[in-house]
Amino acid sequence: MVNLLFFNPLWDTYRTCDTEVSLLGYLEISGQLIRSGRDLKLAIDVNTKSVSIDDYIYNHLLNDAKGSFSFVIKVNDTLYAAVDIIRSKPLFIEERNGELYIRDNINQPAADSEVDLDYLEQFLVSGFVYGNKTVYKKIRVLQAGEIIKAKDGRIKSKRYFRFEYRKDIVNLKSDGQIGKELDAVILNVFKRMIRSCPEVNNWVIPLSGGYDSRTIVNYLYKLGVKNVVCFSYGSVGNEQSSISEQVAKALGYKWEFLEYTEELWRELHLSGLFDKYISYAFNGCSSAHLQDLLAVYLLKNKNIIGKNDVFVPGHCLDWLCGNQLSSEVFSLNSKDEINYVEKIHANLWDGKKHSESIASSIKQIYDTERAGSFSFPEFFRWQERKAKFIVNSVRAYEFFGFNWRLPYWDREIVDFWLRIDWQRRLYRKFFCNSAEKHLFVPELSGIPFVKNSKKRKSQLFFSLLPNRLKVFIIRLIKRKVVVREGLNQIYALKARDIADLASPLDAFPRELREYIKPHLKRSPYQYNANGLTTLYTLKREVLENNLKTQGG
Repeated sequence: MVNLLFFNPLWDTYRTCDTEVSLLGYLEISGQLIRSGRDLKLAIDVNTKSVSIDDYIYNHLLNDAKGSFSFVIKVNDTLYAAVDIIRSKPLFIEERNGELYIRDNINQPAADSEVDLDYLEQFLVSGFVYGNKTVYKKIRVLQAGEIIKAKDGRIKSKRYFRFEYRKDIVNLKSDGQIGKELDAVILNVFKRMIRSCPEVNNWVIPLSGGYDSRTIVNYLYKLGVKNVVCFSYGSVGNEQSSISEQVAKALGYKWEFLEYTEELWRELHLSGLFDKYISYAFNGCSSAHLQDLLAVYLLKNKNIIGKNDVFVPGHCLDWLCGNQLSSEVFSLNSKDEINYVEKIHANLWDGKKHSESIASSIKQIYDTERAGSFSFPEFFRWQERKAKFIVNSVRAYEFFGFNWRLPYWDREIVDFWLRIDWQRRLYRKFFCNSAEKHLFVPELSGIPFVKNSKKRKSQLFFSLLPNRLKVFIIRLIKRKVVVREGLNQIYALKARDIADLASPLDAFPRELREYIKPHLKRSPYQYNANGLTTLYTLKREVLENNLKTQGG
């Protein structure tokens, strides 16, 4: 028997005598906008007159679907469940007492909480659990671009989309021609996004000093959209916010700055909202993305935004364009690719060598997915970090009751970039050249972009010191690292040091304690906030819950 456990109230379900169709989000199929279970059921009815429902779902619907969605379709004794190409609206599978549960949140109601040490380690060092696993043995996730079919107690899985460079259909046109094509593609995507939200009050844009969010406001402006609220945050006077304000004013859009302070983060902790958000965003496999959390809280509390306002973050355009693509990747063999992925993605806690299970799990994904030549590092980054951490940032908007859109994960934009030669994508060369020539409106001309500054010699020297000496020095001089986004302040007033944040340390399995021990004397503002979040999440959501369950 299959049971549906939906926590999100935005699911729309339509039932007939033999069919039940549930949709969360929206999708567009062959130009038709689908926003409800009834819309999806009608599309199925119209398109299955000459083909089977299997054929339609696998070979037509999912090959064409654009948008952000999850759906569950039950036809008689067969169930289909799918998520979009970046799993922006997650689904989970739990098998318990011979029954199958499809759920959108593992805490509502509580799922089986038996944990697996290997997956705890993955989460601690990476901020996510690899593949289709969670930290819980009996719960797995639908991965980005995955559909499952359940019938007669059996589950079949298929990836209908894979992030892989398409050498066979590479776009060989000139830069000028491709730049104009990109402009047309982005315009299409933004028109579709606007159609999907007819009830929108304001489009709310986290506007930084980089290309991604600037491109969003640029295309809203191109399309004549006036109801736009931009915001920036962090430490007073930071470069990102200064440039953000220039961009918003150049386009005539409202702009708000939200200062991040230790006291405001403490307010979130004391109110209980911080812990509730950690639980909401975790879902057994994803570290909570905290960058926008305090800003959304302040925007709502100050009545700057309200009902029917929709957030549009600029996540991942830089990555799709090739900002993190390295020429180093193209000379790696299979073993090197696995080592490269481990080095890049399992680095939140240094000072201890990973167990063999980390590399083994990455190799298993490599062997199973068979990503094409030099595609595996990008494939892994898409499937894991982008899908389970970066895009998990939209949970902050949901948590405070707001809707969101992710235009750069529209299938049309992603397919465009997968046809662009890697040499054009490398270091975002093509995109940056095209932005000024073909994409941006004249009003944005001359406004600079934030550039990543190189480490000073003193910083480089400090990074090379042994960890124990490093900890001693920063404690001695009481160094307080200033991060422009203010993220170093998240746990500053929550705990005196990392030992306090992790207490009781004995609750952690011995293998995990070995990662944490070298850093216990550091103050919270002296360590990576993402690493501290994985530590705090495991302590609250897994270890403390297990102790309660066991009567500890």
